[in-house]
Amino acid sequence: MRPLFMAVMAMLVMSQVACGGSNFSGSNGNPEKSSGTRGGGDPDAVEFLLLGDKLATWLVTEGASPDIDMAFEFKDKVTEPSVAMDDENNPSIRFTDNPVQDDSGTDKVAIFSKDPLRITVNRQKWRALDMQEKLTTVALEIYGLIG
Repeated sequence: MRPLFMAVMAMLVMSQVACGGSNFSGSNGNPEKSSGTRGGGDPDAVEFLLLGDKLATWLVTEGASPDIDMAFEFKDKVTEPSVAMDDENNPSIRFTDNPVQDDSGTDKVAIFSKDPLRITVNRQKWRALDMQEKLTTVALEIYGLIG
């Protein structure tokens, strides 16, 4: 049941963005204007965290999720990497210029690991995504951690 729910939630996110719904862009539309305290100073990691936070808030406060428990679980999973970003030597969200591949060798935009808690994102592919694709990527990686 969870994989179906996660797929439905990803579709909801995509449709919300496509219809011009809630403002999902970063900090006032500019993720580069962060306080510098999140994401280890990496603007791409800051953007990833801000998008995750906005998705979580949307799921919880706007009743966008048919399963409120899952919405709060999503919010908790967004918080975990955010808190862990305080350790700049071992960040939980890592952007890399190297290829990111799953266990079968398929190139991906991002992959997640539950132990240790980590999301690795290919910087070039991330930057090539439009906002809808970024939101979908964030949603899928966070739901993967819930998994």
